[in-house]
Formats: sequence, C-alpha cells, structure tokens
Amino acid sequence: MMTTADTYTVNVVGVVLDLQTNAPIPSSEITVMSSGSLISTFSTDEQGRFQIATMPEGTYSWNISKSGYYDSAYSNYFVDSKSGTNIFTFYLCADYSIVKDRNTLNNETCNAEAISEPLAIYSGRSLSSIPTISATVSIIVDNSITSVPRMQYVYTTLSSETFTASDYQALGDMSENQVYQFYIAHALVINTWIEYTQSVYSNHSNADACDSSACCHNYDPTKVTSLAIDAAHSLREVSLTNGLRYKLLMYTPTSSSYQYVWGAYFSSCYNQGTLSHNGQPALQSKTCTDLLTGYGGHRKGLCQMGAAYMAKSDATYSQIALYYFSNCSIVSCPPIDIS
Repeated sequence: MMTTADTYTVNVVGVVLDLQTNAPIPSSEITVMSSGSLISTFSTDEQGRFQIATMPEGTYSWNISKSGYYDSAYSNYFVDSKSGTNIFTFYLCADYSIVKDRNTLNNETCNAEAISEPLAIYSGRSLSSIPTISATVSIIVDNSITSVPRMQYVYTTLSSETFTASDYQALGDMSENQVYQFYIAHALVINTWIEYTQSVYSNHSNADACDSSACCHNYDPTKVTSLAIDAAHSLREVSLTNGLRYKLLMYTPTSSSYQYVWGAYFSSCYNQGTLSHNGQPALQSKTCTDLLTGYGGHRKGLCQMGAAYMAKSDATYSQIALYYFSNCSIVSCPPIDIS
C-alpha cells in the first residue's frame, strides 16, 4: 500500500526459531539495518514472533541475538510492497553463527542454471492413468534433511527463484494479475520438476532435492511472500468427490498415456528462443521474447523472462505453461498422504 507520495510500505511478519529443535525463541533481539544505518531494534514475543505493520519498501539486513545462542546475520533481503505480506523465518543456533546473504544466493542462482541439465534423464516409461503423488518433499537444507509440505516447497522455491512483484510491475510494467499468472505458471513448473525428482531421478540418494541451485533449486526459507503462497496454493484442488489434488504438467502423447516431465526453467533466452532436448519430448524449441534482460541459462523448458512477457500480454498461467512444454496436459493428481 502507498502512504505518501512515492513511499510504499509493507506488512512484515516473522518468527525466530531454534535451528536444532525448530522451537520458537521468545525475547530474541532483532536489529534492522539499511545501507549501514540502524533502522529499528525490537524483541520477539512469547511465541518468538514479530510484526512490522508498515515497513518501508527496501533492502535490509537483520541481526538476531539471544543469550545462550550465537548471533545470526541475514543480509540484503528486499522487502517488497507488491507481493503482499512478507514473511521471514530466522534461526539461531547454540553451536555456531548463521550467516546468509541474499545477494550471494542470487549470484549462485545466476551461475548455476547451466549445470542443472544432468538431471534431465528421460525414463521412457508410460502410465495409463494419472499417478498418485507425494504430499511432502524431502529436502536437504543447511546440510540437514527435512520434510516439508509439497506446496511449502513450491512457494519457498518460487519466492527464492523469481524477481519480486515490484520488479515486474515497475521494470516490466505488468499489472498485479499479470504477475500473478506468471507466478502460478512458474509454481506449476516447479511442482512438475519436484515430481520428476521423486518419480524418475533425483541427484540425491537420500532426498528429493537440496537448497542449492548449483544442484537443484535455490530454496531459501528466510523470506516468502503471500503472493507466492497464494500462487502455489492455486495448484491445489479440494472437492467433496475427489478430495485433495495437486496440479502438474505431464507429457500426453495420446489421450490415454502419461509421462513425467522434467520441469526445467531458466532466466532469459535473450530473445533467441528455447532449445529442444533430445531426451525430453516435452521440451521442444519455441520462439521467445524476453520481458527483461535476465541471466541466461541452458534455454530448455520455461524461459522466466519470456513467460513474464507472455503474462504481460495477458496470457493465463495454463497458456504460458502449455506453450513452453509441448504436447502436455495440466493434470490433477491425488496425494499419497495429506500430512
């Protein structure tokens, strides 16, 4: 929302947790800095939570401290006024200091996209019906394996891998709904990718994915947004007759056959278009126009900047996804469990 001319504010909420136990830490001291200047200091409540109802949009660094723990530092996290509520999760550890720099994570994403292609192993097996899928994802985060709800994986990855809604609206002149359609399309592809790692091939013998884009996806749970959460949750379908189901893409060469799709994506094709993948029949070359200059990549699957351009032209999320993934259908799969 806008309070004064050219001043945008954000509803920011968050929690401080113990890294080992995941328990909330009450009375944690939080110091907020911007460009080296002190902005605010405050403490978490009895549930380890905090709220800043009208925080000016901008980039901030957060220092967290509590007696009995090492200090933690989270640097260069942008608070975005166009993405709804910004939700932060900070950790403290009794054994060592936690240090995260969002700029470093962004650079890792940019440099890593070209080396993710070894995951594109095509199984060649066909299914005669829509598969049942897992409602959870096992992921290696900070070198520890954790299990998270499927949509939590999707919206956390979506928050970590995309530009902010403010970027798309200000630099790309996109409307709120256009950004939302792009976010849903991206969420659908992420959900398709994680299904591929669970059913066909994972780079990890003990988990579905990890938090490094040098291997899998950039998964940084520090900040998510309500916009990303809404986009991910739009992939869920709940009905009295069918129960809970999750949408994803499947390759459908015939009306009665289904094959898993490597849900690949990259940042920008620089208006050169995408490339076909010999091992993935759903990944065929497409003409493409970028909304903004991105960071390049392997040019297979969904072009993020090209998808944003399509959304700006009022394409829906399904039109975007089905354009980049040939001969595919959006299917709704029941989960194995509902944990």
